[in-house]
Amino acid sequence: MELKLHTASAGETNRAEKAVLSEIESENKILSAWQSNSEFSRWMKTHNTPVKVSPELLEVLALFDEYRQQTGGALDPSAETATRVWKRAAVENRVPTQAELSKAVEKMQQPHWTLDKVHGTATHLDDAPVALNSFAKSYIAGHAADKALTAGASGVLLNIGGDIVVRGDLTERVAITDPKAAADNDEPIDMVRVTNRTIATSGDYRRGFDIGGQHYSHLIDPRTGETAENVISSTVIAKDPAMAGALATAFSVMQPEESKKLAAKLSGVDYMLVLRDGSTIASAGWQNREVPRLVTTGFAPATKTAGLDLMINFEIARIDSPRYRRPYVAVWVEDQDHFP
Repeated sequence: MELKLHTASAGETNRAEKAVLSEIESENKILSAWQSNSEFSRWMKTHNTPVKVSPELLEVLALFDEYRQQTGGALDPSAETATRVWKRAAVENRVPTQAELSKAVEKMQQPHWTLDKVHGTATHLDDAPVALNSFAKSYIAGHAADKALTAGASGVLLNIGGDIVVRGDLTERVAITDPKAAADNDEPIDMVRVTNRTIATSGDYRRGFDIGGQHYSHLIDPRTGETAENVISSTVIAKDPAMAGALATAFSVMQPEESKKLAAKLSGVDYMLVLRDGSTIASAGWQNREVPRLVTTGFAPATKTAGLDLMINFEIARIDSPRYRRPYVAVWVEDQDHFP
């Protein structure tokens, strides 16, 4: 987790930090699929019984229903069903059979719950393994960032596992990792400015299944049970944190034309997809968010004495100064032949 706060005093900083951490802990106890004592895990043990649940759990379950419908089933909380099939097959160093995948797809396509929003109850219907990890991080991060603003921060950046929420009077430059990079500190594939938005990235370049010398994505298309291999990285910028996280996962599974069509129906959504061959596809508004990049070029001096001096001037404002906004850096080049 990374947290950046703009505040007027140390007291406000401490209050905002505590508010963020408290909200994350509180919602993790509700939504975690990995903690056996979370509210979600306890609810998953019930069957065909309406259970009164927290507003947060009810909202997340409802959002899954919404995004499942919008993506035509490309986003499904029960994708873990097919993931387990692939994990078992990978242990045996083989790909799953078509019969295994068909059985998993049939199970995933069943309704997993019904909701009664009037009475605040949720009824668990089947035994398919379900996880809320597609957008739970960004959902929680959005609420935690709101708590920081309520506690007195004027700006906040909260990064939980790559889902980055930026709120208030803060603008952040966010580097997009190149999924084909050999090392974590390689040049990013792009860089964008984010203000009062959430940016989320999903892809297959960090995790997956290695079978018979071939790498398969950890992302599963719930519609087929097959691993998603065409899009290796999907980055989405949206105002709503849950939407950014949900679409980043879905766009990694869907075909680019499907993603383009869905994004056009939604307000304020921009995206960039990196395909298996390294090419990129971006929404029309993506370039408006891009940070201009410096391009390294060669320089052939005309004479032996010709050359360039790189002069860098740093002006670092004092934190206690009323003029403080952010560090300022100016860079320019002097040509020795004309400006000695």
